[in-house]
Amino acid sequence: MRAYLSGLAFAAALSLLCVPSRTLAQGAASDSGGQQLAELPLKPDKPLRFTTDEGTWMSLDVSPTGRTIVFDLLGDLYTLPMDGGRATRITSGQAFDAQPHWSPDGRSIVFTSDRSGAENLWLVAPDGSGAGARTP
Repeated sequence: MRAYLSGLAFAAALSLLCVPSRTLAQGAASDSGGQQLAELPLKPDKPLRFTTDEGTWMSLDVSPTGRTIVFDLLGDLYTLPMDGGRATRITSGQAFDAQPHWSPDGRSIVFTSDRSGAENLWLVAPDGSGAGARTP
């Protein structure tokens, strides 16, 4: 009987871990039926702060003017002057933002993100304002 109950406890715990990723979406999103999805249940305890002068497995793009680079590092997007200097983070949070590319006019940056619970295309201004999903 005890082995049976511990097996049930294990199955119940496992079922909690197997919640579909769309129900764990960050922020208030809705599924294809228009139903409101729950917020991500994990809340960060404290921010992660670091300084680095190198990275790996990064995507980058040069602005149409040739003056600014946009790149991803550890799930956030940054801009950096072409001449060097300090990088400016333009997206942050628990979502994984990646693969940034400048628009032809240089007024926005398109990138992929899982902010809504699935990989979608998003647009953001070079200063980090106005982020919004462009695919459902």
